[in-house]
Amino acid sequence: RLRIGIHTGSVVAGVIGKWKFAYDIWGGDVNTASRLETSSEPGSINISESTYQIIKDYFKCTFRGKIPAKNIGEINMYFVERILPEYSDDNEGFMPNAVFRKIVGSF
Repeated sequence: RLRIGIHTGSVVAGVIGKWKFAYDIWGGDVNTASRLETSSEPGSINISESTYQIIKDYFKCTFRGKIPAKNIGEINMYFVERILPEYSDDNEGFMPNAVFRKIVGSF
């Protein structure tokens, strides 16, 4: 079962290598996303406070508290539970409706 961690922030991206090229991203916010994934549970999406502030009007989230993250300290973490009913086409909150798709399309 998959664990997902999402954090919103800045990254540095680029191509590395002389003979075999690889595209990669670096930065403290990349490390934070990694810690969120590690602190998640199988089958769950774990997000940071910065991500929560962006999505809270569209998704039901459950505050997990301040969770210790290696080399970072305590981070406010949330589990994403579902799309809010007014933006969902199904009872479980997994299928976005036309209103939600229009909002997302405006970004």
